[in-house]
Amino acid sequence: MKQDFSNFKIKLQSYLFKPLFLSGNQSGKASTHWHIQRLTAILLFPTILSLNPSLILLLIAVLPLHIQAGISEILDDYVHNEVTRMVSILLARLFILKIIKYTFILFLV
Repeated sequence: MKQDFSNFKIKLQSYLFKPLFLSGNQSGKASTHWHIQRLTAILLFPTILSLNPSLILLLIAVLPLHIQAGISEILDDYVHNEVTRMVSILLARLFILKIIKYTFILFLV
């Protein structure tokens, strides 16, 4: 039973601390990140111009992804200690989950 818990703990840690969307070598990682940032920005642009309810749902779905990609890139560039960067990414993801929760409560209830 203890071994099952340690496997779960390792999987949980690898999920929480791996960069969102990014994998591979550094040049591929930067290219993928750049494309994700641009794609989410393009998807968010129509929501600024219109208050259509379906576009509000697009905003709720895409904005957290855009925020996470941007925060991860900033932390990768400017936080050089690996442990501090991992903890910061974890805290940023938890904060974004809180934002998503309150956004759904505000707009969908």
